[in-house]
Amino acid sequence: MNIRHALFFCCCLSALCDGLVNTQRMFMKTEGQNVVYFFRVKNAADSRKYFCRNDCEKEDILIETHANRAQSGRYTIRYNGFLHVIIKELTKSDTGRYRFGASNSSSLGSYQDFEVEVRALCEGDVLYGERKVYSSAEGGNVTIRCSLSANTQNRKFLCREECKKTLIETTTVGAKSGRYSIEYESSSFFNVTIAELNKSDSGLYRCGVASQVSKNTCQGFEISVTSGYSLPLVVCLIVLFFLAISLLLLYKLKIRSSTSLDSGETSTGRNMESVLHYNSAPVSTLEDPAYDTVNPPSPYETLNVHHTACDQMYTALSQQT
Repeated sequence: MNIRHALFFCCCLSALCDGLVNTQRMFMKTEGQNVVYFFRVKNAADSRKYFCRNDCEKEDILIETHANRAQSGRYTIRYNGFLHVIIKELTKSDTGRYRFGASNSSSLGSYQDFEVEVRALCEGDVLYGERKVYSSAEGGNVTIRCSLSANTQNRKFLCREECKKTLIETTTVGAKSGRYSIEYESSSFFNVTIAELNKSDSGLYRCGVASQVSKNTCQGFEISVTSGYSLPLVVCLIVLFFLAISLLLLYKLKIRSSTSLDSGETSTGRNMESVLHYNSAPVSTLEDPAYDTVNPPSPYETLNVHHTACDQMYTALSQQT
């Protein structure tokens, strides 16, 4: 065994023992991801476990416990023969150096150092596809083509608004999480789908590709969800509409028929009256010309005639005597 192999064996052996372990590891992550790191520690069930930043000064302590599990916000420490630490939903401010370990005294005991570098999900300018706004009714689906260069191993993701964490991500050809799915098509594009849309899904989104060797790239778009109705409800509304129209037409037809009957009765009555007037004798008036040529004597004129005759007879008798 040469010296290099011997050194490597010693390092591995030290990692399995209770001695000092300070090999430092670098984690390259993006916003929203988690960090999980662990190493083996023997007989630490009752020991003090700690998780801290930088050099573990008092103000740097994130978690300190004698229990086998503890959590504080986004930080978790757990012991089961291996000492685990977890940082959830990384942000840019989580970039830095960390240490976690177990000790039976005030010393650091067995510990492990590591560094985290957190990159933004979308670095640089955000690209836009052919369509910037995708519209759909409530309950529908929308599929967006993300025209970004990627291979099957690249981390492909979908995020919303400022993209502090992902809605779905995958390093394979496809993935589904709830209503979200990603389908890898070729090295030049992949599709993201949001199913069963509701009004709260309206807003800005980004699909992107994260890479360890180049900047993360993103494509932006907007989704607009409009109010919609299910098919059975639409059919019911259509049926009700045509039923209402039919009833209205029947009502108008009935009114029109009633009006026609009333008009017929009135016309028949008027025609009968006309026939009766036509067959009866005309009523004479003083203006009739036939009566203008014949003027019968009035009673006063008849009395005057008789009076005159009497006067003549009286005069004749007087002269004879």
